[in-house]
Amino acid sequence: MALTPRAFSGAAFFSLIRTQMNSNRGFFGGVDGTFKYVCVDASFYRLMILMRPTGLTFTDAAMAMGPQVRAVGNGQMFNGPYCWTSPCAVTWQGRIISGGTTTPGGTAAAGFRHFGQWTGASELSFALTSGDPTTITPHYFSAIGRLLPLVTRGVGSPAGPLGTFYSEPASTGKIVYGIARAEQVLFMLVQEDGGAGLDVPALITRLTSMHVDDALMGDGSTSVALVVDGAVEVSPAFYKNNSIPVGPMFRIHSLQLAGVRSMTNTPATTDPQLQMGMNLADTAATLRLTSSGMQLTIASLGTPTGITLATLISRLGVTLDLNLTSTTSLITSAATFTGPNATAILTLIPTNTFDGHITGTLTFTTSRGIVQFSVDWQVADGP
Repeated sequence: MALTPRAFSGAAFFSLIRTQMNSNRGFFGGVDGTFKYVCVDASFYRLMILMRPTGLTFTDAAMAMGPQVRAVGNGQMFNGPYCWTSPCAVTWQGRIISGGTTTPGGTAAAGFRHFGQWTGASELSFALTSGDPTTITPHYFSAIGRLLPLVTRGVGSPAGPLGTFYSEPASTGKIVYGIARAEQVLFMLVQEDGGAGLDVPALITRLTSMHVDDALMGDGSTSVALVVDGAVEVSPAFYKNNSIPVGPMFRIHSLQLAGVRSMTNTPATTDPQLQMGMNLADTAATLRLTSSGMQLTIASLGTPTGITLATLISRLGVTLDLNLTSTTSLITSAATFTGPNATAILTLIPTNTFDGHITGTLTFTTSRGIVQFSVDWQVADGP
């Protein structure tokens, strides 16, 4: 997709960007002068780590990730030597975690920062904090270490932790990973090297004025890279492209919903065939983002005693796809769904950093009457 011109600034930026995110599966790619950036929904996108195959450049490896990977950026500082003529193996600094497995690089760099995610949904599953990611309990599913602080809990970083980066000229390339938690938005912001931009103190001021909660910086200068939807938007220097070993990427996922907590029929009809009044403890559904919002697909309502799923669906006489028609993709507040003869109000409630559940009601209106379900689904990562 082509990046859309839009200033990356302003106290209301992350709340206003939601309109554009809703029309592109919870994703927005923008350009602001020498800055190029992406914003993604924190509930439906996962942090994953690209480890560059030895025989590919970094951007070639990023472009080969497939359409579900919407954005890839370069990662932390890495150890030399550079691959001057063709791609070769290079060790990164710090540690990374991919799919729950730790891969060491150079020095663990415990005094730096890391960007990590547990296996849950919503902004609570992400951490941008101090130390080596392997020291965090419970263990991350994905994480990248050896990063530098820009904003911590809404407060800009002083000069000390940033070393020489703090005094680099405004024209030096930069990559930033950050989160605006109230709006459930993750972002990557890349300033191309060599053009008009912001120095680090001014960049920190910009981010805090936008109410960014946490922001970290990776390797800069001619190492900065950004690939969006399979297209190179910021290209690193030739020998850096041969050398960059790892980088964070955002991949869109669906949410798998399981009836571990329950789905209870609360009939609102006098028709005895619709008054099932049962607890459906093995329900299953998937919630995903589409180009027009969210879609809920119910794969199973469970198999109550004496009533098969096919019979139940036949009695309801409706399809089991519900499509979001509201104007927000935030599912930390109620979102209204409509479908053929059906409505639903669902709310995603994170219960801690690694878990969440979706609660609400599903109401089906049929020629025989109304059937209503109270749902409380456990959230897990989908494909």
